[in-house]
Amino acid sequence: MLRGCGRYALDAGADDVGFVEVDRPALGGERPHIQRAFPHTRSLISFVLRMNRDNVRSPARSVANSEFHHTGDEVNDVARRITAALERTGIRALNTPMGFPMEADRWITERIWIVRPTLSQGRVEFSTRRRADVRHEK
Repeated sequence: MLRGCGRYALDAGADDVGFVEVDRPALGGERPHIQRAFPHTRSLISFVLRMNRDNVRSPARSVANSEFHHTGDEVNDVARRITAALERTGIRALNTPMGFPMEADRWITERIWIVRPTLSQGRVEFSTRRRADVRHEK
């Protein structure tokens, strides 16, 4: 199944892709936040996009900034395409935005990002169960 999901990511425009089960011990501190955002999460997809190297290295801030912004928009687009492809096959999925945290109603009382930013960029949370199995979830 994951090979198929990897193919979805590459077809959606990702340059590389990897997967991790949400139960992996290294994700222990993030698991409650991941489950809060999408209780059906079973695995995480992480993918990367290449940036134009010389644009990022440019001493002209406007050039580098534009590259970061365009690539960030593309990351969100790729994540959305992966999510849509998974949903078309009956796999529930959620993609969190790459950009600035928007859960500002949580400010001061708790963190305002859904999943730690180093984990959230280019990530899609998904359940490997088909729709027919979803009714059995807690």
